[in-house]
Amino acid sequence: HEHTDLNMINELAEIKLPGGNIVVTHGDKFNPVASRHKKLREHFPTAKAIVYGHSHQLVCDQSDTPWVLNPGAAGKNHTKGGASCLVVFTSKDKWEISEFRNEKTTKVSMVQLFIYQV
Repeated sequence: HEHTDLNMINELAEIKLPGGNIVVTHGDKFNPVASRHKKLREHFPTAKAIVYGHSHQLVCDQSDTPWVLNPGAAGKNHTKGGASCLVVFTSKDKWEISEFRNEKTTKVSMVQLFIYQV
C-alpha cells in the first residue's frame, strides 16, 4: 500500500535549537554501514547532532561531535530488541539524551524522537 503523503517529506531537515542544530536524514545515502557515522559527521560538521533512521537500530553515538543518533524502530517490525525512542533535552549550555526501549512491543508504535528545550 503506497503512502503518497510520504512524497511530500523532505529528505533532510535542520532544526535550530538552543545550543546547536539537529540534522534529520533517512541515512540510506551514507554507505557503507561501517563508515556511516564518519560520513554523516563529515557531511554535517556544524550540527550538534545528526538523527538518522534506515537501519532501525537504536544508536546513541556521542563519541565525537556531532553526535550520531538513531531512535531505532517504532513499531513491532524490525525492532532488533523492541520498539525504541530517544528523548533529547536541549538548553543553550547543555544537551542530554535519554534512551527508551519497550521489549514487549506487540501492536503499539512509539513516537521516536522527542526534543525538549529547557
